[in-house]
This record gives sequence, structure tokens and C-alpha cells, in this order.
Amino acid sequence: MLRGQTAEKDGYQIALFPMDYLNCTQVSGPDSYSHCCGHPCDWVGPSARYPYYAPCDCHLIYSDASGNTRGYQSDAEVWTPMGLQYICFSFTHDNTPPDQYSFRQGDLIGHTGTAGFATGDHMHLDQAAGAGNTLISYGITCSAGNLCYALRNSTEVTQIFYITGDEAIINTQGMEFENAENVKDPSIPAWMMAGIIRKRRLLGYGQKRKHPRVLRPNK
Repeated sequence: MLRGQTAEKDGYQIALFPMDYLNCTQVSGPDSYSHCCGHPCDWVGPSARYPYYAPCDCHLIYSDASGNTRGYQSDAEVWTPMGLQYICFSFTHDNTPPDQYSFRQGDLIGHTGTAGFATGDHMHLDQAAGAGNTLISYGITCSAGNLCYALRNSTEVTQIFYITGDEAIINTQGMEFENAENVKDPSIPAWMMAGIIRKRRLLGYGQKRKHPRVLRPNK
């Protein structure tokens, strides 16, 4: 996503990947150097202190003592490739993390950095399906020698965030992201979803917005 970019469908925001530059340098897995639990990934920008943005309207639900890791929850249900749901996500390594409590989709929410146990400037991103998911210890020590922490119910990044097609795609380590132009509820047949959407509209959902979907960067 780009700074200031928003996306929605049928009155609900679409969860967008929080950077405009996708270059993954470490994925999760039992053999990972420092991501042996959950589904966090490391993302590197083309320069140090590279910005990233709020993937949806969200508010802070977790911060460690130094603010090195900050966890957020969506203010409402959002569209993900898994369907419509609340999401949580966390960012780690920003040297000067923001002191804001809440953000709107597309707001600047942080920068890549080297705070904490970082070997280079990057953003450590974790994400989870559902509400109230904060950082927990999985009780496993990675090969880096550190106890592994991740969000409770940590979920694969491609199952939480969409891309818009405006991003520079450098290296996703083989992960395939879905485009925000193709949002659908995978658990509901198309004919049934159409009826649900009609009912939501009759009940007033989404009436505050004119258009069913907006993908708009600031100029």
C-alpha cells in the first residue's frame, strides 16, 4: 500500500500489506534463525528508516516496555483472504516508535529500524486472525539463542493482508499475495454473499460511503 491509500468493499475496509516495497529477508518456520514459531516475517526497505502504514483503522493493544514491539487491532472487521474478521498485527524494531494510540488506514504508523535484537534495519511484522491477540512466548528457543515470541494465533501474512498492485515487489520468498481488487469471502458461495450484502445495505451498513471500493493514494 501507499501512504494515504485506503481500500474498502461493501462498506468494510480491506486489510492492506503495510509497506509499498515488498522485500522479505526472513520467513517463519522451525529451521528459521529467529522466527521458529508463529508466522512473523522480516521486511527490508530500499533505505534505512523506511516508512510503513496502518493497514486499516486500528488502535494500540500492546506495547513492550521500550515500545520496540507495538501491537494493534483493527477497529472493526476487515476483509482478509480468509474472510471478514477482526485482525491484530505487530511491528518491531522501530527506533523511534510513535506515541499515538489510534491510526486511520494509510496513516504513517512506523519505520524500519534496528531497535532490540536486530542484525540490520528492517520491519519485523506479525499478524493474527481475530481480536485480542497480543505477543506471547511459544516456549521455544530459536537457533539465534533467543526465546521465540509471536502473536497468539499468529497467521500467515498472505492470509491477512492484500496488496493493491502499487507496490514494488522485490522478493516475497515465494509467498503469493492476493490483490485487493479481487476481494471475496472464501467461506460463502457467491450467490449467498450477494444476498448477505443486500441485507447489510438494507440495514444501513456502508451507507456513509458513496463507493463500494476505493483505492486512493495521497498526492
